[in-house]
Order: sequence, then structure tokens, then C-alpha cells
Amino acid sequence: MIVVAIIGILAAIALPQYNKYVARTQ
Repeated sequence: MIVVAIIGILAAIALPQYNKYVARTQ
């Protein structure tokens, strides 16, 4: 369960950064 929590936290941090990066490149 700890691994799942870590993955969820990383996803919550990475997704907004990825979306901003994609929006900036277009």
C-alpha cells in the first residue's frame, strides 16, 4: 500500500507539470 501511495503522490505532482509543459510546447 505504501508503494501505491507513493505512485499516487508522484502522479499528482507530475501530471500538472506535464500538462504545463505540453501547453507551453504547443
